[in-house]
Amino acid sequence: MNNKIKLIDDQILKLRQKTNALINQRNEELEKIAIKKKIWEEYIGKTYAYRNNCFSCPENKSDYWDVYYKIISYDEDKKRYRYFSFQKDSHGDVTILLKSVYSNNDGTPGADISVTTRISEEEFEEAENKILAEFVFGTFISS
Repeated sequence: MNNKIKLIDDQILKLRQKTNALINQRNEELEKIAIKKKIWEEYIGKTYAYRNNCFSCPENKSDYWDVYYKIISYDEDKKRYRYFSFQKDSHGDVTILLKSVYSNNDGTPGADISVTTRISEEEFEEAENKILAEFVFGTFISS
């Protein structure tokens, strides 16, 4: 009888271990789903600005400018956000980039995007239209 009980207890222990492993696996998958949902709802298509960018030793308000960002996609395998950004610096030079940045462990965008402020789509489009007007019409619109 003792051997039979021991065998049953061993089987119960193994089943509990398998159950715990499955529960852990399920929880990990739920966490991945939650992060993915957060990424698509909170970041993709959203617009941001880095305020008051400048070269060293700014002296006047005109020495500062904003850098604008729009997150356009997320590569789940590489854990990287792809974004479009543009700026017109205090010298009037325009920079337009299509770039990617790693995400943090919690799914939030890292590096460049992490130091920005969320802005409205309208503000982004207004700044974008000013930059595009310079290319299309050759006009230089002061900021």
